[in-house]
Amino acid sequence: MSARERLAETTQGIESGLDEIGINVESAQRFDEIQHFARHRLVGSFHAELKRLERGGRPQTISTHSQSRIQRFMNFIIMLPIVIAASLLNLPPLLAANEAGKKLADDRNVVSLFRVMAGSVAFGFWIPAAVTISAFAYGWAGAASYGIISLAGLCCWNCFKTTARALPERGLEVRELKPMYLREVR
Repeated sequence: MSARERLAETTQGIESGLDEIGINVESAQRFDEIQHFARHRLVGSFHAELKRLERGGRPQTISTHSQSRIQRFMNFIIMLPIVIAASLLNLPPLLAANEAGKKLADDRNVVSLFRVMAGSVAFGFWIPAAVTISAFAYGWAGAASYGIISLAGLCCWNCFKTTARALPERGLEVRELKPMYLREVR
């Protein structure tokens, strides 16, 4: 195989890889629309929903009828401390990924790419350092606690975001809480 053929094959491989992960739509307004619908998806990953909408699929939205506002609020309250603890324990790589997305991205459709690239490198250095520091400072229980809290936060994150978006803008209303408290008293 000649150098020119290898170059053509490599170029085609890169182009097909970029087509697979990139989102190509006709305008910034359309990108905003499909990004909004992908954030409020029912199931699946954000990227998979973006790709489905890019190909012309129908948007799905969060089913707000499956849970009452009180149930959504309770889910939010339960997950909130887990997500906050995991975010605080992993704050440096999260901030590094966020900064990379702000500083390095030349357009809105590549912000996530730079966040993933910088976040992967930052977490690659952070996790061993955090586990080592936790192990020396608090023993193996500290290292295990770091791992468990970080993993729990990661597992809760998608559900937490979906629940937070499904909460009503004005919060719980007193008239919804009153029947709940009356049932408990009786």
